[in-house]
Amino acid sequence: MSDTVPFFVSKFDKKSISLLIRECFGAQFPDISQKRQVQYLINYLQKLNGQTVLCETNYIDRDYLNDHQKYYVTCFNNYSTKCARLHFFSDEFSHDDILNWIQTNNTAKINNLKSNYLGFSVIKPLPVTFLGRTCLKHYDSNKQRYYLEKVHTANLFGIDFEVKSIAFQEQDKVVAACATTALWSLMHATKHLYYKNVPSPSEITLNAIGSEAFNINGFPNEGLSDEQVLKALESFKLKQHDLNINTEKTLSLEIINQYIQDHLDSEIPILAGVSVFEKKEKTYVYQGDHAITILGYGLDNTQLKALYIHDDRVGPFVKAELIQLGFESDIEKTSNLEFHYSLKVDGHQTEEVITLNNIKTCNYHKVRIPYNLIKGVCLTLNETIEQALENNQVPIQISHKIQLLQSKNLKKDLLNSPDIENKTEVILQNWPNYIWNCSFFLKENNTNAEWCHAFDLIYDTTDIPLGKELLTIIKRHSSVSDILNLLKIVYKSLDDPYRSATDIENSFFYSTLRTLLNQSHTYLGKLDSIFGPLRPPVRLDDHEIAEVDIKQTPSEEYINLSISNPQKLDEQFSRIGSNKLIWLISRYGTLRIGEDNGHPTLINAAPARIAGELIKMEDGRFKINGKSGRYSANYKSDKKDQYLINALHKFVSIFPNEDFWLETFDDDTKRKSKVLPLQDLQPNSQ
Repeated sequence: MSDTVPFFVSKFDKKSISLLIRECFGAQFPDISQKRQVQYLINYLQKLNGQTVLCETNYIDRDYLNDHQKYYVTCFNNYSTKCARLHFFSDEFSHDDILNWIQTNNTAKINNLKSNYLGFSVIKPLPVTFLGRTCLKHYDSNKQRYYLEKVHTANLFGIDFEVKSIAFQEQDKVVAACATTALWSLMHATKHLYYKNVPSPSEITLNAIGSEAFNINGFPNEGLSDEQVLKALESFKLKQHDLNINTEKTLSLEIINQYIQDHLDSEIPILAGVSVFEKKEKTYVYQGDHAITILGYGLDNTQLKALYIHDDRVGPFVKAELIQLGFESDIEKTSNLEFHYSLKVDGHQTEEVITLNNIKTCNYHKVRIPYNLIKGVCLTLNETIEQALENNQVPIQISHKIQLLQSKNLKKDLLNSPDIENKTEVILQNWPNYIWNCSFFLKENNTNAEWCHAFDLIYDTTDIPLGKELLTIIKRHSSVSDILNLLKIVYKSLDDPYRSATDIENSFFYSTLRTLLNQSHTYLGKLDSIFGPLRPPVRLDDHEIAEVDIKQTPSEEYINLSISNPQKLDEQFSRIGSNKLIWLISRYGTLRIGEDNGHPTLINAAPARIAGELIKMEDGRFKINGKSGRYSANYKSDKKDQYLINALHKFVSIFPNEDFWLETFDDDTKRKSKVLPLQDLQPNSQ
């Protein structure tokens, strides 16, 4: 490697890139130019309009340095610790241009350079397996194409370049085989892990084997077993979930495709075990088993048509198209999921087919409820609603989608979402960090109308499989109430809705159904609608505090709403020798009445509902009002009046022999009031 030239600039083409790599490390030119991964990268970057490559000749790569310490440092052949790094641009410039822009700090040119940045590839000082950490811009995402991505930075001459990508590198067959490099890319794509937290390939291998003591027998590494993959993930606190496509015979192609889409939409990368077949004349011949990382997908309308994968034998974001070959091979066909891709190297077209055998997903370790459990519930619920709609001759289709989300991000979206019926209620709820969000969509049969987002079910990811995972329903469309009414009919028709089902998914469905139907009918929720949601007192006055505690006013508490109490209110007024008492409705709907020492003293300053004054008039009748600056001031005037009317009817139900009137005020100044008789006031519990 040159000690005098810090960088080279060259035109972007296959020969120039091969020469740059050879100049850095002296690798044989044919080994570079004919290398499959190099040819793929060139083709890939040509589609992104690659024009110029800049070679940074003296670069320290953290991953390679770690691998070097673990293995290469003791090789007889003195492998360097220094790497090179190739930077790719979709703009033309020369070596002198770079020198001039740096010297003059030409901001416009530097910004233009940054906007045309396509990514980088680390070149390790190894003779054949030299492609190290590679982060290249992917093709633009759109409605028909989606990729996982993270922002990667590369500092060059003090300039910070950015590229959205997922890191790739090829296996070196020493410290890393295919499973290790696939795991390495998977960890780079895992959203709660950052680059500096991702272990190097040698660290992944050693953690998979189990101990640093296995350095002697651990390298060169020929591959990882399923158990070793699990060990590697455990060591970095990743929770693994498996879907074995070969053994799960009941899995349809649609379910598997949806499994892939739902996880990628949740920003969860997928580790896939595949079988590889290469086309030989008119047949496809088995080449072996392999591990890849699935990081994107392509759609044809709404149907999965392609995967974008990191395959260390080929390159990053390789497009593998879904096909139905029905091909002949020298082994029995193992999967109904066949993906085909081809690559032309020096005029020679190589065509391969991979079949998915099993897929693994890895989540943050506190996400303990697996996708398949949530999917089972959604499928059953989907079928139940479909059947109910059909039975009631409602021409509506229903579908669903599942995503793992951070609750804070969902609530941010909800804040900006209009027309959500229970928006405030949902946003104020406490949720765990990660939740499963199950969105349900409706569409009229036989129409080209777009799907309407009807409602979401939010599930706890941290509970137990037979717990109460359903947290809430988000009502996004007016049709939700009709669907819930249909589900009530379905629920009542079940032979034994409380049964303990033998399989977890079904028992979870019944639990979900019960929670869904009962959620809006809880006792406290009903009290919120009748007497107002709980509110703390707006303030405490000095006379309400005795030394270090709240003063307590002796009060009478009336519990039952519908059972009359023979006690007379006159006794309360006679006891204190006044014509005015105060009252409030407590958390659990009880009525408290006591001397006027401040509403907070009736309830130890705890949260309460509507509150006010109870006044005995000269003619022996009683009137109540909502004059409580500490509690009633928390409600909007229209709501407050209705809560006050409901409170009046509670007084009447407890003291049926008394004559009650209601005092209301026309405005907040409380200067102009009117007193209404009971018969003019109707309770409202909605």
